[in-house]
Amino acid sequence: MSTNKKTERVIEDVQCANFISATLFFVLNLMGLPGSPSAYEIFLIIVMLVFNILIFGYAWRWSKQKGRVHS
Repeated sequence: MSTNKKTERVIEDVQCANFISATLFFVLNLMGLPGSPSAYEIFLIIVMLVFNILIFGYAWRWSKQKGRVHS
């Protein structure tokens, strides 16, 4: 396997891990939102939800740039 192919494979693996982890943490944070007793915890969960959306969006844009692998 050439170096470029290995790099593409690693990028695909990282992108897949970003999709899975962002989705998983988003769902888990949503499940924890109703049981949060304080406004501070609700604020932190909302911040985490926003970051999960940003991670998912970044991974999505990354998939659109698939042909542009920099070495």
